[in-house]
Amino acid sequence: MPKSELPQWLIDKIEADETVIKENSKIWLAAGKWTRTEWQKEYYYEYDNILSSFLFGPISHQRDTLSIYDTPLIRQYEDEKCCEKLVWEGPDALSFQ
Repeated sequence: MPKSELPQWLIDKIEADETVIKENSKIWLAAGKWTRTEWQKEYYYEYDNILSSFLFGPISHQRDTLSIYDTPLIRQYEDEKCCEKLVWEGPDALSFQ
């Protein structure tokens, strides 16, 4: 996905992760990936890493995070989101698509 379609906060995060991965290729960040979905006419970004138990909700283009503890909202998001696209994946990311 072209950087021009991504928010600056995500570009900065990916670049920082890539720097850390270059310094230590065995770090858990190398197994991560970012995807983009659409929901309620907005883009949301999700981070997934099979080696990490860290959880946070989907993050909007403007950097607002949906709370994973707001069960009705997260259920609605999960039921209605669409158009998932891969934004970035680390060199050790596993793909289950």
